Amino acid sequence: MKRFVFHTHFPLGIFCLFTILIVEALLSYPVQCADPFIAADITITENVLADAVEPIGANLGSIAGGTNFAVNNHVWNSGFEPMMLRKFIRIDRAGSNWFEWDQEGGPGYWNLAWTGLFNGATVRFYRIVDAGGQPLSYNSSSDMSRIDGAHHVVFLGESTIPMPGPGFADGGFIANDDRDGDESNDMQRAYITNSTLGLRFGDYAYIKLKTNSMGPETSPPDLRSNFRGLKSLFSATSGEWQPALVPHPQPIPAAFNEPGETCLEVTLPNAESVRLGQWVYHPYDEGEGQWYSQLHPGAAYRVSVWLRQEGLGNNGQARFSFSGAYDSVSQQDYWNVTSGWQQFTYDFIAPVYPTSGSHIAHRLEFTGPGKVWIDNFVLYRYDEKHEFRPFTPHEISFDKMMATVPQEGKKPAMRFYGPIYHESSIEAMFTNYGNPKYRVAWNAGAGKAPITTIAQVMYWAYKSGDRPATRMVQ
Repeated sequence: MKRFVFHTHFPLGIFCLFTILIVEALLSYPVQCADPFIAADITITENVLADAVEPIGANLGSIAGGTNFAVNNHVWNSGFEPMMLRKFIRIDRAGSNWFEWDQEGGPGYWNLAWTGLFNGATVRFYRIVDAGGQPLSYNSSSDMSRIDGAHHVVFLGESTIPMPGPGFADGGFIANDDRDGDESNDMQRAYITNSTLGLRFGDYAYIKLKTNSMGPETSPPDLRSNFRGLKSLFSATSGEWQPALVPHPQPIPAAFNEPGETCLEVTLPNAESVRLGQWVYHPYDEGEGQWYSQLHPGAAYRVSVWLRQEGLGNNGQARFSFSGAYDSVSQQDYWNVTSGWQQFTYDFIAPVYPTSGSHIAHRLEFTGPGKVWIDNFVLYRYDEKHEFRPFTPHEISFDKMMATVPQEGKKPAMRFYGPIYHESSIEAMFTNYGNPKYRVAWNAGAGKAPITTIAQVMYWAYKSGDRPATRMVQ
């Protein structure tokens, strides 16, 4: 049985709240361990497996911003899982069935969001109380940093932000201003269905929404022409296409590991070639080449993707290709996609480093009209060092890190930015396919899934030593 022990140093109230959120999530989900297809049980005990950890360590990001080298996969949002929005706020004002907050731009996200954004979200409420269980004063509700008498945290209850319906024509999440030409409906507020919680100044609200779609109406009127929605899952495209996140059409073959909750359904309305790609590489230079990176010359790579189709042109043929300087290693033959789910692969050897040209995309090519369903699209180093599979520690990050730490004895901590700062659900974090966050921005749409999931970083740390006392602590 796997055991994980948590150590941290936070102010009492924040520590208690952090612990409640993490422990509730961990104990409610079967966790993936070193073998991603065998579930592990998590037991939190007082048995400390590694102590006196050196606090000075490294932060593991993607290494190159536009090219992920944390784990062995270069395709962003490989799993096409539902989008997630999570927000953790403190309440400034509240009524029996509503609450408001000012931090981080309030419900309007500094004028980047609009009414309806969090409709349907669940909200969990917490409160810091004194030893007698009474709410704190916060200096007569004027200063949330004044936590005099703080003793422990209590869970107040859970509620839901209403969807559009009787009483809430536009739903319960209201973020309006005068940009709609009507000042009478200006408001920044979230309504809830539970009116018995007695919310007050300083309470915590943890808002969570998982959704397959988000419409342009959740962007302010003056920004809706920039709305990207699910089209931002692919940044390098040609031809007309319409995306949707949907449950998998049945049946799903037994060999289809980790299908997750959804796949990407793509409708191609026209009789034309359509390319769906992502800008991931760039020749090395002093400009964009500092953000993107390249394939490793002479290394073996594999592309793998699950596909099915209905009515596609060209008899359902599809292929993988690169743009620009990597076009020479594009797939020359075609996959024959049918009406049943199939896994398709393409192996290639990376060419020499590109020395000229611009951004390079990896992409899937189809011919319309018709529909195609896509899932678990990965591109990874296919060699013994990377265990001939995706999501293992990438040599660029792992080998460099291991070369800088003590070869014997204790190792420093490693902070994995993917799980720490991403909005993906806890459930998806324990698989290889995290949720993409929903990006609230001037060009709102699906953001990237985390560069690493908890399942992947646990394996990353597992590989760093031969026993708990010699492995890196996360």
